[in-house]
Amino acid sequence: MTDVYAAPWIHKPRNGAPERPLEPPSPGELRALAQRLRAGQGAWAAAGPRGRAEVLLRWRGR
Repeated sequence: MTDVYAAPWIHKPRNGAPERPLEPPSPGELRALAQRLRAGQGAWAAAGPRGRAEVLLRWRGR
């Protein structure tokens, strides 16, 4: 039987072999991440659709 509470595994994209478990963040880490993301929401919204698309395309590596 599968343990539904076990951390999911990261698999290597090349061959699908399991690499390591993906550990969830601690409550403090999650809180800090949420605060950082909330702080950036205003600038992200102000960038507009075109500005956000440019950022995402650069991030994607185009």
